[in-house]
Formats: sequence, C-alpha cells, structure tokens
Amino acid sequence: MCKLKSVIECFIIISLQILYIPFGEAHNIKFGKSRVNVIDVDTKGESVGIKQARTPLKPIIKDVALRYDGYDYMQHCLVEPRFSCKVYTQYAEKISLLSTPTNASSIPKDVFFTFDERLNVIPDNGEFIVNGKECDTNQLICFYGYNEYGFSENSDTILINDLIEDPEILKDLNQATGLDFKKYGVDIKEILDFCVNEIIVKSDSVKELFVYNPCGHCVVSLRGPNDGDRIRITKGFYIIKIILQNECLTKKILL
Repeated sequence: MCKLKSVIECFIIISLQILYIPFGEAHNIKFGKSRVNVIDVDTKGESVGIKQARTPLKPIIKDVALRYDGYDYMQHCLVEPRFSCKVYTQYAEKISLLSTPTNASSIPKDVFFTFDERLNVIPDNGEFIVNGKECDTNQLICFYGYNEYGFSENSDTILINDLIEDPEILKDLNQATGLDFKKYGVDIKEILDFCVNEIIVKSDSVKELFVYNPCGHCVVSLRGPNDGDRIRITKGFYIIKIILQNECLTKKILL
C-alpha cells in the first residue's frame, strides 16, 4: 500500500510540474465547443482551482462595403481598393484578418490564406468595426477572433470581386478572368448543361470541375467527371471553373 501511495504521489508531482505556470495565469487544459477548462497553479506547482472560460465564437461579417479610386482597364484591376465592415464575435478580445495573395490574376482555385494580420480594433459589446482596410482584386478574405484562452473558427469567406457593383468594371473583369463562358474558342455550353438545381456534364474532355459559392467556398470538386454525370446543387449564384487539357474556363451562373 505504501509503495502504491508513493507511486501515485510521484505521478501527481510530475503532472503538476508539466502543467506548471505562475499563480494567477491561465492554462488551457481542455477545449470544448467554445469552452475551456482552466487550471490555476501556484509557484509550487500545486493546483489552487479550476474554472471554466470561453474561446470566441465564429465571427459574423455584416455591412461590407468596398471603395476604390478607379479601375485599370489595362491591368484589369481595381485602383487602391479598400473595404469596411462590421465583425461580430462573442468573447473575443481581438480579431485577425486572413487573406489570399495580392496581385492575383484570377480567383484562387483552392482557398489558401497566406496572410494573417492581427488588427488593432477595440470591440464594443462583441462588435469590431473595420474601416478602410486595404485589399485587392480577386482576393479572398475572412476573420477569426481570439482571446487568452484560444481562437474561434474562421468566418465565412468574402470574395472582393463580389463587392463590385459597377457593370462596366464587372464586364471587363469577367472577360479578363474568363468569366464570359468562352476562352480560346471553346464554348462552355458544349461542355455543360444547366438545369434547375442541376449541372450536367456533356463531355469527357473535362479534367477537373469546381463550383464555388459567392463566399469563395468550394462546394463541388470533381476530378475526371464522365459524360452524363449530374451534379445536384441548390438554387443560387455560383462560380464554375472547368479545367480542360490546356485551358481553364470560368463563369458566374444563376441556377
């Protein structure tokens, strides 16, 4: 019995040494759904209490607006674009902006955020106001919140192009990025059919097929689809990208 007691005491001491932090500071022991169990230990490594805290909830983006100084028809891009929005996330002390690379010539096929910028914005009852933040054409952005206990999941993604309202700019930008259903003499209607809640593949020449929602999320990803394959999808606006042997076709559609 004495040996067993000694082994248990030794295990407790080692465990407390591993979890040791100075008294009064928090240590994340277990993550749950926006909740964490926090153990405080004193300078001797002895537990002095357990409390429950919260990590931030998934941010919600509202009132997004885009401003720019002009449009470069030679480079097919906005001049000095900036966006503003409100970001709502409970329990967050700060927010961070994730974004894809700037100067992209087209919308990224796979959403891969390469920039993570922590914003110096003070919240007001869970609301963060972002004003005049620099962005770029064809760029995707999203936010996450954080506090001393952890991070939230990412917000929905926003495509900067979807904030443009000028029809002339949209026309030029769509043509420059292949969003006009034709490129290199190929008519996309020979490849796909569009019905209510359905996309039908009409050719074996399609190597890859991607469908993105307005937030930039890939909702359909097919590699090597066959002639006659049917893709069921809910009504709404989408961006379709088709990879052929030596070509890439994209198009905004409304189902």
